[in-house]
Amino acid sequence: MIVTRNHLLPCLGLVLFSCDKPTEKLSTSAKESLAPHITKSIRASLEEKQPASPSRLRDTVKKAEEVTYPKERNQALCEAVRECLETDPHLAQEGFQKLTTGCVERNQLIQEIASHQADQDVNQAIEWIETLNNDHEKSLAYDSIALIVAENEPEKAAQMLSDSGVAGHDFDVAVVQVVQRWASSSPQNAAQWVMLFDNDEVRKAGLKAIASTWSRNNPQEAMTWLAAIENPTIHHEASSGMVEAIMDLPESRREAVLKLTTPDIRDRFEKFKSVSNGS
Repeated sequence: MIVTRNHLLPCLGLVLFSCDKPTEKLSTSAKESLAPHITKSIRASLEEKQPASPSRLRDTVKKAEEVTYPKERNQALCEAVRECLETDPHLAQEGFQKLTTGCVERNQLIQEIASHQADQDVNQAIEWIETLNNDHEKSLAYDSIALIVAENEPEKAAQMLSDSGVAGHDFDVAVVQVVQRWASSSPQNAAQWVMLFDNDEVRKAGLKAIASTWSRNNPQEAMTWLAAIENPTIHHEASSGMVEAIMDLPESRREAVLKLTTPDIRDRFEKFKSVSNGS
């Protein structure tokens, strides 16, 4: 059994069904916000479309480092690192190390670099994580790697989050996304894992994700699982998740699934539907 680290997580709203949302490769708004302090030569260097030579890449990083204002400097470095990531990973790491610890740009790049490296070699990505400055940065990287690992090994991804996760919104979202992937192949095991969380918001979101996936793939089995939950609190949370999951189904499928549920679930569904419709 996977033993999770119990976190006192904040009650944050979770993005439940965005598990495949990639991190943007290049932020247009970030480019626009470079003005007015970045010179035209730096902007031209960042925006050239032709394949970059090693010397031009190094010049781009050097010019970004020379920007005076910290925020604009971090933004310029962030763009330069993204440009180097595919063709000159070593230079990308040099530029990354120049970013201010804790700044938004550095945190975003941590997630992007972790995902990029995990796509190529998960073990190499994990080694890179150990070079980061603190537990928060390492947790951001592990959250991103876990989503890559979850595509083929969701249980391993869950263990990774359990061992390395640090309380926060990114961790919460990563948990739910891993649960969604895991529920597609082994919903029973995914449910056992998510039930161990002390945090109500994470547990509720995870249970809804499981109910949603399970009720679509095998509604009869999902109802059997729900009926077997003995803990009253978790049973209530799972039932609520099931009701919401049924509401999310196409109307043509709702009735067939509702026929498999208990009278209590049907009654709760009608009440939920009434409130959702504003009646």
